[in-house]
Amino acid sequence: MGTILSQGDTVSLSDAAGGGLPASVTVGLGWDARPTLGEPFDLDVAALVCGPGGRVLSDQHFVFYNNPGTPDSAVTHRGDSRTGRSRGDDEQIQVRLAAMRADAASVAFVASIYDYDLSEHAATSTALFFAEVYRAGSQWRFRAAGEPLKRGLVAFIKDRGVNVIE
Repeated sequence: MGTILSQGDTVSLSDAAGGGLPASVTVGLGWDARPTLGEPFDLDVAALVCGPGGRVLSDQHFVFYNNPGTPDSAVTHRGDSRTGRSRGDDEQIQVRLAAMRADAASVAFVASIYDYDLSEHAATSTALFFAEVYRAGSQWRFRAAGEPLKRGLVAFIKDRGVNVIE
């Protein structure tokens, strides 16, 4: 059973799971080409495992198609779709909550596209910070962020401490 959230909404993962911390959370991204254009396009989902200050724990904690998992496998990318033609989720990232390092405070999820606008709502952006899972005391919570990244994915991950080779 799913929980429908609007931008900015949060939910306790224990409450959403019916009590008790779920073993894992899977965040999925699904897309289809617009019927009017019909051309497939490639969206990518990525995750940043961050410490209490919002900085990535290490470059290996930036999970995406080319780095499919953290060193401890607590966060894993489950495959890169280049067309979005699958039913349901085209790309997924799994977070094993019990396996998360003690200094991991949050996991930020972003979607990006190389040369196509994400939607009319993010018409000037090619990346979107769409959700995060974060610690709140002894609980894990999920927040629907829905924030277009006007400066793009590279600026977002650099701001959080990922070393980017350009």
